[in-house]
Amino acid sequence: MAKTLAEDLKWRIILLHNDGYSKSQIANLLYIGEPLVKKVIHIYAKWGCVVLRDIVYEHVDYYLDEYIEEMQARTGKRLHKAALERNELLRSVFITSIGRYRIDQLVFIDELSKDECTSTRFYGYFEINSKAIKKVVFIQGKRYTLLPALTKQLPQMNSFPSTNSVLVLDNAKIHHDQELLEYLDAFGVKVEFLPLYSLDLNPIETVFSTIKQFLRRNRYFVDTSYNSIYPLLVACSQITSQMAEGYFRGSEYF
Repeated sequence: MAKTLAEDLKWRIILLHNDGYSKSQIANLLYIGEPLVKKVIHIYAKWGCVVLRDIVYEHVDYYLDEYIEEMQARTGKRLHKAALERNELLRSVFITSIGRYRIDQLVFIDELSKDECTSTRFYGYFEINSKAIKKVVFIQGKRYTLLPALTKQLPQMNSFPSTNSVLVLDNAKIHHDQELLEYLDAFGVKVEFLPLYSLDLNPIETVFSTIKQFLRRNRYFVDTSYNSIYPLLVACSQITSQMAEGYFRGSEYF
């Protein structure tokens, strides 16, 4: 087989990876070598694109340092500024601290919201050197908020050191509510806060990405559903136990 892959096939690798498939599963599904799968995923994770030569085609007169800046700007992460403000020492302390617990003790929780703009797609295809433009209605409409939990077991909190006894939250101000913390402490639940700007250490963020990707891919179903909550529930049902395990592995909790 050729050493290079078509761009659409590379994007298929990324989509399957985001859906929770392992690298070996992707290789078997697409009939390609696993090393190629790993390479594509690595390039996407680092630069936010799958074909680096496109940058050269678009900016033929760039200096090397300008190419580096351009690739860094294409990471696809809206938290680029936040990533620069991470404290690696605090991240190391957190990783060491969380390593004291068993994997079946950890429960990750966060908020997910949906409105009429959730199914909007942010990327498209068009002729080279031309912008891909699509008119959409920017009316958010009614917003629904979901409070999911990701765990290896049923999401029911127990007293430490039982299963589901360590609640992992991000550093949002609302999570530091003293009444909430005292309530959890009364039931023997331990609480661990993620370091600032470290959503990559919360596997539930990958769950959110998968759910939103499902809603965008099935936008006709979302837009025509009589009950606005139903598509969100269907999207959540796509998360299997195998996918959840993959999300844990992706955040290095195995």
